[in-house]
Amino acid sequence: MKGVAPQKAEKEKKASPRGAPLSFLQSWKVTAGVGVFLVATLIILRLNSPGESAVPGMPPEHEGLVNEIKSLQQAVEANPKNSDALLRLGNIYYDQRMFPRAIMMYERYLELNASDPNARVDLGVSYFELALQDSVRRDAYFASAKKEIEAALKYAPKHQLAFYNLGMVNLHTGDLEKAADWFNKCYAVDSTTEAGQRAHQLVKNHVTAIPPS
Repeated sequence: MKGVAPQKAEKEKKASPRGAPLSFLQSWKVTAGVGVFLVATLIILRLNSPGESAVPGMPPEHEGLVNEIKSLQQAVEANPKNSDALLRLGNIYYDQRMFPRAIMMYERYLELNASDPNARVDLGVSYFELALQDSVRRDAYFASAKKEIEAALKYAPKHQLAFYNLGMVNLHTGDLEKAADWFNKCYAVDSTTEAGQRAHQLVKNHVTAIPPS
């Protein structure tokens, strides 16, 4: 999945309090005839990831994660090139919807691991989320989301979640033709996955018809 309805794509194994490999926020609505999409909430596909919060304001029951964050921060301070700690921090910050911090960690991680397509998708999803929160910089954040997710395809040309998330970004920016193209590519990679099935339904029901298989 890390939703655009981008999907958070990182794949490291972690305990997920949500108990499912993919999680979704709820959907969006379409105004028929004019092609205007009113986003009620966002569909975000993500792979297994932690669902805790960051240190500030952390409730007592999350003491274990507080300690983990502090430990990871210390690891990064001791070794700024500790890519495992940077990625883990990025994932935790993302799950707490602390997207500026998540972006910082993902960017630092990608400086060391530029060819990691999953982290690149997650970075794009983080920018997408900021676009939904900041109407002033919305267009710039959407542009960054597209740029980062498209960059992932340079390293993984058939990255299904990249296709799906690019479809969602373009859907939210009103480019229905590009959205349909990305969704169709997602569906073509594997029609049996959650992402493939959702992409198929989005195109079939809300964008345009998918050619018969």
